[in-house]
Amino acid sequence: ALLDGKPLIAFEITRTKGWQSTASLLLDEKTDPHQLEPLLEKLQNIPEMSSIIAGAETSTRAIDWLSKAVPLSREQVEMDFKTTDTYKSLVDTNDIPRALLYLKETSVVGLQSLEKAVQSICPNRECHVGGDLIAYSDFATEIPKTLFSSMAVSLLLVGSVIAFVAFALGHKKLVPDLLLSSFWGPCTMLILVAGLGIQMNFMNCVFAGVLVGLTGDNAIQYLFGARRGKLENGIRKRGSASFQTTLIMVMVSMAYLLSYFSPPKLFGMILASGLTVALIGDLWLLGGFIRRHRD
Repeated sequence: ALLDGKPLIAFEITRTKGWQSTASLLLDEKTDPHQLEPLLEKLQNIPEMSSIIAGAETSTRAIDWLSKAVPLSREQVEMDFKTTDTYKSLVDTNDIPRALLYLKETSVVGLQSLEKAVQSICPNRECHVGGDLIAYSDFATEIPKTLFSSMAVSLLLVGSVIAFVAFALGHKKLVPDLLLSSFWGPCTMLILVAGLGIQMNFMNCVFAGVLVGLTGDNAIQYLFGARRGKLENGIRKRGSASFQTTLIMVMVSMAYLLSYFSPPKLFGMILASGLTVALIGDLWLLGGFIRRHRD
């Protein structure tokens, strides 16, 4: 169930708690927990952070609050508080303090904005932001870059195999057509994704890897189906099999649409669309190129 494109559970957590998840602002060396307060104040005073950070908690603030809530001296409260698990989550075993940041939103864009803000208040890396969400944000940012940067090499290797098989079986005149029809699928989908402004994350970008992995498979099957005869015969022999295989993969991809969360749903839609577009290139576009040569 979605509301404004986000899972309802996220809205329910925000409504009841005022925040969705947490991250940590950590000092990079052992120091007095009080040294964290001015940095945290600077961070919360950055205008952009008002839409991301709902609040923050430190050991100093917790002790201040407890001192007002119980009829004990601050020294007694601090002594007792240091024995609790809550204190250990705010000051680790190496005596490095951290501030727990309560986040209103957990999008990759918001987390990256938080990281940049922390870098601005700690230009010399005296502090940094950490946590599972930050690791996810870094992962989601770097993995697509790595994947897409390797696509050119992958397509070059696939193209080399297709060209080698085509030359070996006497279809060297059709090499450009085979390459264009094979590369049609992944290249078209990347252009569509960029044109539609679909934001890539570590899950969505997998579709590109799937398409590149399947690139050239049908063309090679058609070549071996034809051997040294006409390529149309190879398409006629193996075309129905490639259609059936793609149909099964598209149906399996549609299972992601049953997910409660939007990223898997988007992944399923992109993957199913990519497989369909790739089949159009492998089967019908290649057939059109061959008929053009015959005419």
